[in-house]
Amino acid sequence: VTVRPNGKILLAGGHVGTTDEDFIVLQFNADGTLDTGFGTNGMVIQPVGPSQDHCWALALQADGKVVLAGDALNGAYWDLALVRYTVDGQLDTGFGAGGVAITSVGDQDAYGYDVLVQADGKIVVGGEAHGTNFDYMIARFLPDGSLDGSFGTNGATLTDIGALAVGTSVLRQPDGKYVVGGAISPQGFT
Repeated sequence: VTVRPNGKILLAGGHVGTTDEDFIVLQFNADGTLDTGFGTNGMVIQPVGPSQDHCWALALQADGKVVLAGDALNGAYWDLALVRYTVDGQLDTGFGAGGVAITSVGDQDAYGYDVLVQADGKIVVGGEAHGTNFDYMIARFLPDGSLDGSFGTNGATLTDIGALAVGTSVLRQPDGKYVVGGAISPQGFT
């Protein structure tokens, strides 16, 4: 959830339909009523991948565009998924493929649990990726939705700490460094 400078409230998450789960974003007026000028009657339900999708995070750009982050089941594995909307809740067709960017990170699954937008428009996602272990993951995208190849290795950094690791939040320090916070379990799943 986030609040626009004009007091309107954005809320994002998952919408469980009859066949699978999709991204959803709603915009409320300051008095708590749905803003019918956003999306369709105040909301947008968005299928992202070919199957299940999970929306975990929301960020607001300086220009008022809305970025949602999460994951999409894309065949056998979960991939990072980003969706960007215009101020009025329409897919931003200048982002990714028609407003949606699905990206494989790591050897298997990748999940985006937090998102931030830098002043230069680059989008940073924190979460987890599965390779040999469950690793902390941070990925950076260009404003067009493609991975930023100048960041990490091909746009992402995975940190193996020898345990089940889940990065649940990301922030950028004033000096430009990033911090990914989350949880670890040395024993793994029980």
